[in-house]
Amino acid sequence: YYGYWGIIFANPLDREVKVYSVAVVSPSVQAFPNRVVGVQPETGWSAVYSTAYSTVIYWESAEGITVPPHSAYEFKFKAEGKTSCLETPINIEAITSEGKFIRTTS
Repeated sequence: YYGYWGIIFANPLDREVKVYSVAVVSPSVQAFPNRVVGVQPETGWSAVYSTAYSTVIYWESAEGITVPPHSAYEFKFKAEGKTSCLETPINIEAITSEGKFIRTTS
């Protein structure tokens, strides 16, 4: 069983922004499995995960993805295992050339 995840990074600035990592974080529940498969981009990004269920899905690239001004990019990945127990707030995080962005969902 795979749960599909996506993070859309929108660039509201008048300049390009590079995105170096994206993460889905469940601060209070070990909700994520130990296997993550990238869908978009297909190459150049690697998943960072533990050998058991954890509180984070983290995906990174040393070269990053350039998001043009006033544009958006969708990062997509699949997480193997049960990921449906997320009745807790989730943080979406991105490390970019402009700094770290965090968005908490409820």
